[in-house]
Amino acid sequence: MKKNFLMIVLLLMFVGCEQPDQEVISDTVGELVVHFIDAGQADATLIQTNEHIILFDAGDWNKTDVIDYLNTLPIDKIDLVIGSHPDADHIGQLPLVLNQYSVDEVWLSGVNSTSGTYERTLDAILEKQLNYHEPRAGESYQLGELEIEVLSPQALSGDANEDSIAIKVIYGETGMILTGDAGLKAEEQMIAFSDNLAVDILHLGHHGSQTSTGEAFLTATKPSYAIISASKNNSYGHPHPDVLTRLQDHNIDIYATYEQGTILFYSDGHTFLSNSNANDLLSSIEDQSCINLNEAKKEELTEIIHIGIQRAEQIILLRPLGSIEALLNIDGIGQGRLDEIIIENKACVR
Repeated sequence: MKKNFLMIVLLLMFVGCEQPDQEVISDTVGELVVHFIDAGQADATLIQTNEHIILFDAGDWNKTDVIDYLNTLPIDKIDLVIGSHPDADHIGQLPLVLNQYSVDEVWLSGVNSTSGTYERTLDAILEKQLNYHEPRAGESYQLGELEIEVLSPQALSGDANEDSIAIKVIYGETGMILTGDAGLKAEEQMIAFSDNLAVDILHLGHHGSQTSTGEAFLTATKPSYAIISASKNNSYGHPHPDVLTRLQDHNIDIYATYEQGTILFYSDGHTFLSNSNANDLLSSIEDQSCINLNEAKKEELTEIIHIGIQRAEQIILLRPLGSIEALLNIDGIGQGRLDEIIIENKACVR
């Protein structure tokens, strides 16, 4: 109901970029800086030219790391804020951003959520009377020297991750793709829908999960650099070793916020350069000592706090587990015990 009210108010009162025809907002010349902000197990990317700024996702709801980082920069206006989808680790600090900065326009996927973070985001859009848009595949816009092509979604499917906003940003001869938590199905649709997905930088979908970054998508996008936004030793097993192997097979340089912190890439319109060096993340993951819930033997599983023989047998029957949180399906494992398992930091999912 609140969503319908939002759309009615905005359609009547404000002019967004609803039309899919290219709209030339301004024409500037200068360097592009892309900030892949270290937001832990969350996403936030700032795209900045001399005259224009785009924020794609805004970190987790229970932190202030993204807004704190933005406060270190000499900016007071953001032209376009995009929330790829309503998960709290993507739009978490959007209410803070919208209330603190002068924002011209907000894009959301159109997927509804009952979370307080989503409600506060809608409240801020209404209270600030911001231009609002729900982009769809095939639309393109011009923001100074930045060309924005919307790759996904084509239409809403009801799956918040697969319905993530995915964009290709072109600056001169250089480009990047950001996909939120879009999965393999959305990637297949992007491949079928777009004539040219080739870019320099690919920000991996879903924090490097095995549900994203398929072989076909890597072949279509042909990136030189892959960016992973995730926290170190996270309970989800991100990035997945299979994804890292695919990246290495394609000779793609891998960067991760949990290894390098905030990662900066610079473009003069011809090439990208970074302030960081690529890492051999596959080797570092293989060297990590943890008990993989999907591969460990029954006796190994019992080394984890609260896991005895019977629970170890249940874990084996539940395989494959998508995350440590799947342990909540085990008899006798509630949120309290799960928290203690996570704090112990022995268990992992790969």
